[in-house]
Amino acid sequence: MEGRAFPYNGAMADNQKSGFHYLGVGCLIAGVVIVLVGAVLGVSCYQWVQGVKDTMENPASRHDKVLDVLGAEELPDGYYPMLGISVPFLMDMAMLTDRPADEDGEVPDLGAKGLIFMSIRDIGGDREELDDFFNGRTDDAEALSKNNINIDLEERLAAGRIERSTGPILWVSHRGEMRSDDAHGRHDGLVTLLQITCPVEDKRNRLGIWFGPEPEIPEGEDEPMLAGTIADPTEVAAFVGHFRFCPE
Repeated sequence: MEGRAFPYNGAMADNQKSGFHYLGVGCLIAGVVIVLVGAVLGVSCYQWVQGVKDTMENPASRHDKVLDVLGAEELPDGYYPMLGISVPFLMDMAMLTDRPADEDGEVPDLGAKGLIFMSIRDIGGDREELDDFFNGRTDDAEALSKNNINIDLEERLAAGRIERSTGPILWVSHRGEMRSDDAHGRHDGLVTLLQITCPVEDKRNRLGIWFGPEPEIPEGEDEPMLAGTIADPTEVAAFVGHFRFCPE
């Protein structure tokens, strides 16, 4: 009707204003939270990078990190820390070599013997393939390559199982060639692969590569003697006895 005035609904207007107001406050809070989380992640990332740098450059820090990753009180005679690194929630890695650090605290190369240990989150579900390999049901080492173990295996020499309170360690020795991008080196000789079982259910594959020189073939023999080498069951048991491998 012409000339009719509608009453002003103040409550509705206040409610509309209040809704937009709270929406704005919510967006502001969300923005602040995102900034704070980003800042925390940035600080954490920076601290992690600095920690990695320190373990790379500082021989004492590198030594302590390697002991921590391996779960060891001390290293076996003749072995020196080469690399120790942890990526939160994803990977822990330690490397030993028979080459001591130089004057600058750097380790030149893999050396003639050493150990590479990796504790890697099992993202691809490779546990069954690893079990088949270490239990001798297959010689296919594809599961190893999926866990960043670059190795070409030849003849299978020996295998065994070591019972421990924390869980068994399966091992198998081969002739083979191993390559390490982390150490920028390669090894051609004997390799003993380790599969470590731990009581914790953290969905990780714990694998080790103990490598050493292949012994010479005695005169009049066709094959080298494995006694005293890294393919000797007694030597394998004594060597892994230095490390806990499993988290406490």
